[in-house]
Amino acid sequence: SGPGIEPGSVVPQNIGQFDVMPTILGLLHLPVPDHVDGIDLFGGIPEDRMIPSSGVLAETTSVSCLQESRKVIWFIEPDSSETYDLSADPGELSILPFDSLLLGEVMGYWAWPSKCTPTENEEAIISARRLQDLGYIR
Repeated sequence: SGPGIEPGSVVPQNIGQFDVMPTILGLLHLPVPDHVDGIDLFGGIPEDRMIPSSGVLAETTSVSCLQESRKVIWFIEPDSSETYDLSADPGELSILPFDSLLLGEVMGYWAWPSKCTPTENEEAIISARRLQDLGYIR
């Protein structure tokens, strides 16, 4: 906690790590650069805020989106998706019926140019998959 923050208080809206820098800049009364995705958490958090993420793991490439209490994960290889209600199922044990609107948000996020450079490990995995798809390696 800190000044103006109740001890033990919980923020019900979705926030992400990319909100840390804009929040610190706001506390320092410094401008947030336009290219930054996050928001100043003391400036108000939209109720229906979407938090996108993506990752390349050894087994699969996936993109996920968190909006309110709903989370969808799109597995690119193989092409499949899972939707969860995190308020009722925080352990992500029960897959819900397909959510085309939320999956559309995820696919839109994936379609935009990357804002960061993949790590060397991620790049190696992506390159290996491309070579496998072309039949050069097994």
